[in-house]
Amino acid sequence: MLGFSFYIIRKDYLCYLLILGIFYLLSHRGDRVLSLLAVFATMIFGLFVHEAFIFFGVPIAAAIMLSDSRVRGLKIAGLSIVVLTFLVLAYYKGDMDVARAINGSWNNILPPGEQLEFSLKNSIGAIGWDTFNTMKFHIRQNFHAIGLGWIGVFFRPFFALATYYFIMNFSAAFITDKVKAERARRILSRLYLFSLVCLLPMFTVLSCDYGRLYQYAVIATYGACLMFPAERLDFMPRFINAALDRFNGFLNRNIHPTKGLMVVLLLILCPSPAGFRVVFAILGSVAFVDCHEIFEIAAWLKDLIL
Repeated sequence: MLGFSFYIIRKDYLCYLLILGIFYLLSHRGDRVLSLLAVFATMIFGLFVHEAFIFFGVPIAAAIMLSDSRVRGLKIAGLSIVVLTFLVLAYYKGDMDVARAINGSWNNILPPGEQLEFSLKNSIGAIGWDTFNTMKFHIRQNFHAIGLGWIGVFFRPFFALATYYFIMNFSAAFITDKVKAERARRILSRLYLFSLVCLLPMFTVLSCDYGRLYQYAVIATYGACLMFPAERLDFMPRFINAALDRFNGFLNRNIHPTKGLMVVLLLILCPSPAGFRVVFAILGSVAFVDCHEIFEIAAWLKDLIL
């Protein structure tokens, strides 16, 4: 869940803390007015940290709130303000002049020789990107590979299905109590699918950083699963739950989720951190990274001894 630590000093991990804070507030007297106001304030702060927070930091919490009829009017009003805040931020996202002004503000406080060169490729320069061209760029990055064409259109859904199978079954495979294992499987599958659906705009036209996107979904899924009782997470319509139960049963009958298989998937299942690059996915897997580090240590010991 926290293995993709490349962005540990950027906004992502702050967003994860905000998500867990929201879940904590809702799980402890989440029907109290002050708790709800704190939840809405945290959501809005999350949007100011990262506008995409609306796609991964808000949905599960909003669904949990709206599934409870207590003070529903306040909940609807508060969530409406959250959505309105996102729309305002999206509309006033800034332009190239704003991006250059931000870059210049940093250079005003940096010592000579350490000035930041303005670049369109970093987070500051991205403020000036044209929206339509940005969406086209992300579509190509997400689904097109050099020499392979648009194979990502077929591979991406298959990989998402593999992660769904893995998240649904990993914890359950190591729970000895069959009733508890099945409950974990049900909850995790529903929450994870819900998270993936809410992140679809990011998976398609708003981002190409799949390593981060899957981490968003997993953190929100496991965070809710660990901090709420099962009944609080039963917010999806019954017909969807029934269809998911049948689908999950079909998957597990055809591919039995053993502990060994779960460990293998843990070691090899990895999206390319950015763009659709199969080699980058392999290089980012737990198995490759661990083997690479072992060889590095072995080489260091060899040089030290010999």
